[in-house]
Amino acid sequence: MTTEQRQQEATQASVAYQLALTYIGVKTIQEALAMWGEVPTNLKAGQGAQWLAKAVSLIMTRRSRSRELAVAYFRLARALRTGRTIDDPLKPTPRVVTLDMLRAEFAALIAPEAGLEPAYRPGASAARIAAGELDDEDDEPAQRPQYDPPADGEDDDEIPVERLDGFTTELARQERDAEAEAEEYLEWLGLRNLLAKLDAVDDTRPAQEVDAARDEAHLHAGTRQAAEAERIVMDGARATTWAASDKDGRVKGYARVSTTGTPCGFCAMLISRGAVYKSAAGAQYSDGDAYHPNCHCIAVELFDEQQFAADPRTALNREYGQLWQDEIAKKYSGKDAVNAWRRLLRARAKASALAARSTTPALEATPRERQADQQRERERERVRVR
Repeated sequence: MTTEQRQQEATQASVAYQLALTYIGVKTIQEALAMWGEVPTNLKAGQGAQWLAKAVSLIMTRRSRSRELAVAYFRLARALRTGRTIDDPLKPTPRVVTLDMLRAEFAALIAPEAGLEPAYRPGASAARIAAGELDDEDDEPAQRPQYDPPADGEDDDEIPVERLDGFTTELARQERDAEAEAEEYLEWLGLRNLLAKLDAVDDTRPAQEVDAARDEAHLHAGTRQAAEAERIVMDGARATTWAASDKDGRVKGYARVSTTGTPCGFCAMLISRGAVYKSAAGAQYSDGDAYHPNCHCIAVELFDEQQFAADPRTALNREYGQLWQDEIAKKYSGKDAVNAWRRLLRARAKASALAARSTTPALEATPRERQADQQRERERERVRVR
């Protein structure tokens, strides 16, 4: 297999890794929302300890899987791009492995995610999942993790294993911090958030309105804690590859990549920076490991400068980078630049939506539009019956 073919395989593995990770995130949201159903809508102070313990356990179990996925991916990608890999910080590793060993390890971890049939495609927000909605158009098929390595023995070079000093210790610290973070954030965004909203409900209103207000409070708190659960789980992988990249002298930098293609204004600003190398200012470099709830970005490790230019996933980085230089950098600075950037992205999104609607044939309604039409027809029929 040529060097170019190995680079292409590394890119394919990276895409499969991203999709498998976002599927883990989607599944985490679904499970977190289902578990939240155990919390009563009339929650009282002092209740919810059992739910909290189970929710934290769910997060740490899912996070462990995302971390294993990240380690397997990084070991394979590094081998394909540099001819050397790193030792596995989670289990004993021989000093020499083969590419087929690394491929099999990675393929085994993405296989369960590739076979999933979740109701919601990767990238769906916790709020939309809770509301029973898809994040994109219903008739757009969801992508699935795909990784097709060469047949056994076709390209099975021996790969030396290198050790990253401090990597195992750093992962152990991350897990301790993540468990404490999960317990704190889920208590505040879930239980305490719900209690505060329930306290604000006016009990003197009609019973039906009170029940509706409590249900709404329960749903809102549930989506907040589910989104946070997803972030902490996905951070298990993102923080693992970040720590590996940071300690690996063969990694030159990173590029922040949106797995949905529709990042928020903050993430879009980070994406516009393009390739960020370790020689960059400390704050600019460390921003690569910053994520928020419902964030579906990752930091792609760069082993050389050519990788950024050749990777099709960094096309958005290049587009946003040029847009920032043309429309923002020459006119604004500081907070004014950030605000102008967000306005620009909102205007572009609105224009794209209008253009899409104008090109949709009048007789071809989307599934959501057909569902809305059917609902309106049922309402009219009930009125006629009365």
